[in-house]
Amino acid sequence: MKFLEKWFPWCLAVVWLLVRLVGGGLLFDGDYDKGRTLGVMTNLLFILLVIFIAIVQVNKKNSTDNRTFFSDIKSVMTESTKYVLGVVLAIGIFYSVMSNELEKKRLYDHAQIEMAVDTPEKLEKLKAENPMLKDISKEKIIESATARTDVFTSLKMIIPSSLLVLLMVSLLYSLLAVAVFRGFLLAR
Repeated sequence: MKFLEKWFPWCLAVVWLLVRLVGGGLLFDGDYDKGRTLGVMTNLLFILLVIFIAIVQVNKKNSTDNRTFFSDIKSVMTESTKYVLGVVLAIGIFYSVMSNELEKKRLYDHAQIEMAVDTPEKLEKLKAENPMLKDISKEKIIESATARTDVFTSLKMIIPSSLLVLLMVSLLYSLLAVAVFRGFLLAR
């Protein structure tokens, strides 16, 4: 039981990796958007689960007289940060070793870019809708859009943005969970 208490966030990150692997590979056949949605929803659920278990553990170990709101936040954030670091590592492993979703997404987006300007009519319509593109050549438009796609579907963008977003969500959930716990459940 002590092992599970100590390693629970890390174990849950491994479970996330398995869910993402099964969901992305088997259920959604490498569809990046559906797989990403599954990953995000699973992360939100798992962060809440880690926070809930952390609150319960803190409440079991210490009486409320010895704790402050900020000490509870610190305890909860420590556990949720462990999960976030584990899952960001899992995201890196998933996209770099286990899945070709990013490559499929990149190729799909490149094809969509090419199709958006493949005829003179589509190109003129695009330029009419976007005045900034008025004086830019078709090749430059394709090159710029392709470069943007490559940036947004790279691990160099996904890992830091995942870390930042998950830490912010974790902090927000921790604040709300501790406030609800201390305000309503301990008030009884």
